[in-house]
Amino acid sequence: MSDTIFALSSGQGRAGIAIIRLSGAKVGMAFRKLCGRVPEARRASVMTVRDPQDGGVIDKGICLFFSAPKSFTGEDMGELQLHGGRAVVAAALSALGSLPAVSSIGEVSSYPRWRGSRPRSTSRMKAMWVM
Repeated sequence: MSDTIFALSSGQGRAGIAIIRLSGAKVGMAFRKLCGRVPEARRASVMTVRDPQDGGVIDKGICLFFSAPKSFTGEDMGELQLHGGRAVVAAALSALGSLPAVSSIGEVSSYPRWRGSRPRSTSRMKAMWVM
């Protein structure tokens, strides 16, 4: 099981903006692969998000990084705030899923550090993540 997860936190369907959150030890690696660098901690940065496989541009959006332990999860955490079109969201989620040691939240059956408690189910974990 991976110790770094990601999920669409802004909800499925049509939206002007999509927010994808990441949490875990490999968040910095994910930013380097998709954006070329890790954004300065706690500062919104406009960055180009690229497919790590072919370097193609996925979107240009706002990226945020929160370093451990001063984040919602207590681990390194990141956000990609992108345009909400289905193609952009699908491409960004696919790009994240292609990275080693990074898993979609739907692939993780248990996650140990949610405010000191372990979620009993994936649905509870998703509910806590989307807050």
